[in-house]
Amino acid sequence: MQNEKSGQSGKRLSDRSLRTGQAPGQQVVEDETNPPSFPPRKQLPATLEQQKEILEHRIVPIGQSEVPRNHLAAPNHSNADIISREHRYENGILTDRVKALQEEISLLRKDNDLLRNAIVQKGKDTQPLRAEEYYARLFRELKAEIETWMAKQAKANASQEMSEKAESVLLQKLANFGLRGQWSAEFLKPNGVFRTWYANIRSRIQLGRHIIAVLLFDQVFFPFAFGLPDEWAKAMAWVEKYINTGLPLMDTTANLSEPQFSRVLMVHQSLGKASMNYVSTYRQDEERILVSRMTDILRLFLPKTSDQDLQKGVTKMVKKAVVLKNDMLEEQALYDCYWIKGGQNFDSQKMEIVGVEGNGPLALCTFPGLARIILNQGRGIVVHVVKASVLMQA
Repeated sequence: MQNEKSGQSGKRLSDRSLRTGQAPGQQVVEDETNPPSFPPRKQLPATLEQQKEILEHRIVPIGQSEVPRNHLAAPNHSNADIISREHRYENGILTDRVKALQEEISLLRKDNDLLRNAIVQKGKDTQPLRAEEYYARLFRELKAEIETWMAKQAKANASQEMSEKAESVLLQKLANFGLRGQWSAEFLKPNGVFRTWYANIRSRIQLGRHIIAVLLFDQVFFPFAFGLPDEWAKAMAWVEKYINTGLPLMDTTANLSEPQFSRVLMVHQSLGKASMNYVSTYRQDEERILVSRMTDILRLFLPKTSDQDLQKGVTKMVKKAVVLKNDMLEEQALYDCYWIKGGQNFDSQKMEIVGVEGNGPLALCTFPGLARIILNQGRGIVVHVVKASVLMQA
């Protein structure tokens, strides 16, 4: 009996020696410096992607191995606890992401408020630079300059005829200048309208004025700032519109306060001055490019006029138009040049007829109009400072 106990004891000792790696008879002390050896514990996946992969393949870690769930004989509480922890972990990650996005939105809104306040603060010291009459006078002077120059040059080319090829090239160049150029080419090309008007000296003068007005409007008056790259000009217009979001200038039901309207004016002026800081460096180069392009078109329209006279006349027009545009851009007021598209009905509030009045719809706009937005009884209204000049169809 005693031998059996001794044998069993030896066997247990031998088993223990195999587990601990110590020789028989050596004392084993299980303390902090000599801890017992256990198999490494399987760690749960740490990332959301790993958690999803486990759920999609229906794999549940158990002990040291990963066993497909459909191979288990029956569910147990440990598996359910693991799945529950996985769901809580995933929900926690999603909650943290939502919280982070909400914080980012809040920061962006604060940045927008800071930008708006900075622009307004910068514009507080600014004041209106010139009276409305100044811009009306410059606008009328430019119009008179074009009318006088074109009348003189058209008479000098009175005996000149326009070939079909020259007409086609001219209209194509005109269409490439911008949207108003496209409208003009589409109206003048069908049914020989261009050649018919070119054949008569009086209508040729009006046609030439129309062409110059189209070129100046598309390249100088319509963009946010002359000389600013197209994408930048669009971005500045968007910034102005976004900053003034919530201030419906032209809403007849709106109740716009004086401080709110003043903020609109200061934002416009600040953006205008910022644009001018950039374009002032390239202004002369942009003017030369525009003069060259306009001269190229007018050479086809006035073939007997010398290049020197063309350059001189067009340069003077371009410089006057650019000065007017830049002054309006830096002003603490909302001025807008507007164009009248052919085919519309006559509106005496914003148009004036040049030449002979007709019974049909409008044919051509020979010079744009100048408008201004002002505050009147809590809403923005348009005041037509200089009416657009239009030619009616016979």
